[in-house]
Amino acid sequence: FQRHWIGVTPMDVDLIGRAGYSIPGLASQPHGKAALAERELACYTDRFGMYHTGTGPTSAIGGNQGASCDGHVSEVQSERTIFTLNTAIMAVGEGNYGRLGGDQQRHYTDANADLQLIPDEQPGAMPEIAPSPDYGRSINRPFNERAMVLQAWGAYGTIWPVVHQQLGIRPDMGRDELVVVPQVPPGSPGVSGKNIRLGLDSVAVSADHEGRTYTTKVSTGLNVDLTIGHTIPRGATVGSVRLNGENVRYNVRTTNRGKEVLAHAPTTGGQTLVVRVQS
Repeated sequence: FQRHWIGVTPMDVDLIGRAGYSIPGLASQPHGKAALAERELACYTDRFGMYHTGTGPTSAIGGNQGASCDGHVSEVQSERTIFTLNTAIMAVGEGNYGRLGGDQQRHYTDANADLQLIPDEQPGAMPEIAPSPDYGRSINRPFNERAMVLQAWGAYGTIWPVVHQQLGIRPDMGRDELVVVPQVPPGSPGVSGKNIRLGLDSVAVSADHEGRTYTTKVSTGLNVDLTIGHTIPRGATVGSVRLNGENVRYNVRTTNRGKEVLAHAPTTGGQTLVVRVQS
């Protein structure tokens, strides 16, 4: 147990099952949630994201350089340098387990997004390394010692959580299939996106959650097999599912995100799915 950033990858992975459905997260839900919750603590995370290697008890020279979140004794020294890739993987891992709150996924998506606005780098550019305890800030280092001013991998931690997880867009254009199963972050009135490019056309999606009602709206000109849905809490019980105002047959898949309520829908015109839960 060395506290490296790669410990998040079992939660970051998104697999495809034999039936073609997305399987978010490889770790079991109890293990995944516990691992993510620990990495939200001060031994792994600060304002600008997740460290390369967290702090804690260690047999390495110099001993522990920071906070302790567990009693394991590692063999390596911490590295409190925040790569935007580490933060991106943590953001996606949180989303795979339905952890979208302000101290969860949103902390990491905001951290990478904010880097494009602070005065350290070129406006609009996400740097390779964020301001970090063991690195400092690039702007304060000699020019030949600075990290890259722009690194694409961090965008994985802003675009994928919003498009794939919050809006729930899962295209399989090679098979002419599209699944849209959003999950609205807690405290948010809703999420929406339009002109999201898929193949030769695009899709528009909006989702909201109020009380026991979960609503998904999809509009696209694509000629695909469309499945529309919404993600509800694992402990919730479905009361009714209506597509464009009519009762519709549906399936429920329990995943690490929660329960995905899914129904087949036509692609002509806009489609509105409303899921109401009993509890």
